[in-house]
Amino acid sequence: MLKDAEASARENREPTAGLALPIEPTLGAIVRFRGRFEQEWKGAPFGAEEVLVEESGPSFMFQVRSFDYRSSQRTRWKLEAEGSSLLRAQADSDGTTGRARIVVERDGEDVLVRGSLLSGDEATVKHRWSTSAILGPDRMLASWVAISPRLAALAVGAETSLEMGILRFGSAAEIEDTPVHVTRLADELLPNRATPARAFEIAPRVGRKSRLWLDERGWPIRYEVEAYGSTVRYDRVE
Repeated sequence: MLKDAEASARENREPTAGLALPIEPTLGAIVRFRGRFEQEWKGAPFGAEEVLVEESGPSFMFQVRSFDYRSSQRTRWKLEAEGSSLLRAQADSDGTTGRARIVVERDGEDVLVRGSLLSGDEATVKHRWSTSAILGPDRMLASWVAISPRLAALAVGAETSLEMGILRFGSAAEIEDTPVHVTRLADELLPNRATPARAFEIAPRVGRKSRLWLDERGWPIRYEVEAYGSTVRYDRVE
């Protein structure tokens, strides 16, 4: 099955058509980061993501759009936060696995998740949520883009714990609480980079460890995690 997936990814790469859900710049906002990432597994291209981070007054907007080369699934993620507090988020996804539109809004000490799932069903659920927790969609780089500003000032050898949540909207709308422990490692000089990158080890309470590298401004360059017997890697290409 994995060999079939690898072959499919190599044959169905459509970076231009695949990123059809546009990122819409916010009027009057200041662009803090923009980048494009390529995802690969066992040397095969598996997807692409584009990221835009903007600042408008006290609010930050994180926008990510992705294209899965295997399934031709397009997903767009928009999150607005004030300081470290989630205000609202929205996910749109369209492709061979279904079409979904999910809205997440803060409701006091909870968040309200509502909308249409990839399965075609409608869902409305509440989830208890810390005001400082980071939210991101499953299997996307969005969480690590949002987490980066909190890690940039961490000294080598220093550690911190963060509350995170993964949003899923396949057959059910759910947020999986995924607290992580992050350790700043020694800086590394990555290929095709003029200056060393800040390296971090991310250890979730349950599951595999991963690694994140940030540039001198504190934004992601690379992210890696082990999966299906090899390394899934996101590399910033522009």
